Amino acid sequence: MQCDKLKNLIEELKTVMAKKDEADPEDIRKATNDLQQASLKLFEMAYRKVRYEVGMIDTITGYFHSEINNVCSTDSDATRKRI
Repeated sequence: MQCDKLKNLIEELKTVMAKKDEADPEDIRKATNDLQQASLKLFEMAYRKVRYEVGMIDTITGYFHSEINNVCSTDSDATRKRI
C-alpha cells in the first residue's frame, strides 16, 4: 500500500519534471515534498518493524539466558550436595 503510493508519487514527480520549463515552481516543490514525506513514512515503518523484531529477539534471548542461569545454578547446587 505505502509502496504503491510511493511509486505513484515518483511518477507524478517525473511528469512534473518532464515539463519543468513550463511548470509552476510551486508544483515542483509540492511534488518533491509529497515524495519526500512518503519516503520518510515508508522508512519510519521499516524502522519500527526492525525495532519490533529486535525487541522480540532481545526478549527471547533474555528468557533463554535466564533459563540457562537457572539450570546452571540448579546443577551446581546438586553437585555441591553430592560432595
